[in-house]
Amino acid sequence: DLSWMFAAYVDEEHPLVQRILGEALRDGYVERFDGYQSDDPEQVYRQVFAIWQVLARRGIRYSSITRTSAPGDAVLSQYVRFLDESWDNRQANCVDGAVLMASVLRRIDIDPQLVLVPGHMFLAFALDSDGSQMAYLETTRLGATAAKTADSALLANFESAVEEGLQRHDAVAARLGRADSPQYRTIDI
Repeated sequence: DLSWMFAAYVDEEHPLVQRILGEALRDGYVERFDGYQSDDPEQVYRQVFAIWQVLARRGIRYSSITRTSAPGDAVLSQYVRFLDESWDNRQANCVDGAVLMASVLRRIDIDPQLVLVPGHMFLAFALDSDGSQMAYLETTRLGATAAKTADSALLANFESAVEEGLQRHDAVAARLGRADSPQYRTIDI
């Protein structure tokens, strides 16, 4: 099991992370990024949505490109973009989007997890400091609305991505972390 290697792509110290946070503050999506300091799950949710808005307004869209140059089917592999590649190319596959969001969340002290299932990855994040309330985010929904749409359309898209993430999680929850289902993993960042 090398699924933990996906965590290596999470980089909360990357300069792009600060740029994303700066844009969210400048555009007034939130007044501050304070992680769990408010003890308010809604504030945490707003912070995650603020990051989503920056990425959506940037025009980052889902890209199904995952192929690598590995020969044949004997080696399982996937191309994972670095954070700046996703930003510059305005595209992200499921892993890229989850890693990008996890990097920003980690920077603002919101606990992310990568949820790996066969052929797919989505993001989980804690809504409270002890992790008793979790939310799930289907990052492939990024770009499902045009970058220049109204905030209400972006919010609807985000809420749809959260609902889809929850549905995905609920569908696989019983298999996550089981020894007999190694392809189902939650990777705590």
